[in-house]
Amino acid sequence: MIKLLPKRHSQVVMLRYGLGGQEAQAHSQIAGSLGVSEERSRQLEREALHRLRELGWRPAARCRRLTSRNQLAAVMGGPLKTAPLTR
Repeated sequence: MIKLLPKRHSQVVMLRYGLGGQEAQAHSQIAGSLGVSEERSRQLEREALHRLRELGWRPAARCRRLTSRNQLAAVMGGPLKTAPLTR
């Protein structure tokens, strides 16, 4: 499902949630990697999750953040590496 997102959106999601064998990153790290502001990184994440929901991906109402990480891992077919979640 991640492959259906635009390139930059999928990059942010993969970096943010530690998909593809990478460690999860904070928005400040993602911003530096992609050459965008931290706020733009947050916007791209929100847009990506919105698009995934439009495609039928639904996180559970409880523990939305944790469930989102688990569901994204399932979509990517691999475990997530954990890192502190920061805003």
